[in-house]
Amino acid sequence: MKIPGWSAVMLALVLGASAPVAAAPPSKTVPPPTVTDPSPEPRGTQGATCDSGRFCLYEHINYEGYMAAYRDTSPIGQCYDMGVFDNKASSLNNNGSADAYVYDQPGCQGDFIRIWSGERRNNLKINFFPSWNDRISSIKFM
Repeated sequence: MKIPGWSAVMLALVLGASAPVAAAPPSKTVPPPTVTDPSPEPRGTQGATCDSGRFCLYEHINYEGYMAAYRDTSPIGQCYDMGVFDNKASSLNNNGSADAYVYDQPGCQGDFIRIWSGERRNNLKINFFPSWNDRISSIKFM
């Protein structure tokens, strides 16, 4: 019995090519949620203070290192990715009037914790179990 195209496949394998593979049908994936940047206000100085109405992330524990500040006046319920501060926060200060939900995945997906208005956390490695040090990827104000 002769299989159509078999000799071409064998020749290709002998010459070092890979056997042709049928393309998989396109998967039907749901696009990720639309995420916009709330225009973080990175401060070049270390240990900068967190102004009123801001949610601030700090590069190091005890509110040290570079800081990124996010306004809590963004539309309530809107999700924002951390941008340049993605997975870099080691302490935080919610100096705004809205509670913040921080997520460990972009697009406000994955695990999350609630940061109450007025709440400060000086060491995300030990303030939460499991650790949230260098883990925050997105935020939503509620």
